Amino acid sequence: MKNFACFFAPNQRPEPSTTEEGPSRAANFMATGCFFVKKMRLGSTLFFVSALFLLFGGFFAHAERLPVVVLDPGHGGLTPGADLGDGVNEGQAALSLAKKIKGVLDSRGEVRTVLTRDGDYNLPLHERAGAAAHNQARIFISLHAGRDWSRGGEPRILVAYYQARSPESAGTEEDAAVQASLEARPWESAAQSQKAGSRRLADVLKNNLQNNAPPDRVRAGGYPLAVLAGADAPAVLVELTNMGAKPRLREEIQNRAAQDIARAIQLFLQ
Repeated sequence: MKNFACFFAPNQRPEPSTTEEGPSRAANFMATGCFFVKKMRLGSTLFFVSALFLLFGGFFAHAERLPVVVLDPGHGGLTPGADLGDGVNEGQAALSLAKKIKGVLDSRGEVRTVLTRDGDYNLPLHERAGAAAHNQARIFISLHAGRDWSRGGEPRILVAYYQARSPESAGTEEDAAVQASLEARPWESAAQSQKAGSRRLADVLKNNLQNNAPPDRVRAGGYPLAVLAGADAPAVLVELTNMGAKPRLREEIQNRAAQDIARAIQLFLQ
């Protein structure tokens, strides 16, 4: 009778039979029932495990099929970038903007967003650009921030794609300063194959960023930027200035920019 324990509580189990005829019909019935109960329990467990596999397996398979966007918050750690005032540096502002963009994109569920860094530390350039190839990204965007005192609370935005040199704007004092501040480097082959896509991405970003900034404050151009040179995907650098504004205004500028950049990413991928 000990094999029939599945039917009884410990204090309700029947005593073993003392007859010579062996188990009674009731005992045989209980033995058969216990066998089926065990089978049902095993079947239920297998069904539950299979359901979980299908549910979460389908979820992760869907996530893997989504186009990947790599966001690269510039600077960080021992290379903080520009001092934006109020105890905020460029690396911190870039990371804040990257997280806002990721939040917008994740809420829409149409892309998988990867950050090259999620804390205040620096990464070598080859790791930043290499994240695009490693994740088979469709887009790579390096995010930077600057301080601009020239006009009130209106941000000034540069959208840059990789180009060996910038003939249409070369020679101006402004572009020389931009190239110096962004650490120009020689041409690398990965960027050359993606140049057309990078330029189109820059145009889409520029058009969307003009929604919340005067058109003359948003410009796009080609620069020999090292962080873009090794990215094997359409790649641009976005530098959002006036990040030295008061905290409340800085937050507003970042929120608007995050919405604009997220919208541009989705339009580019359509």
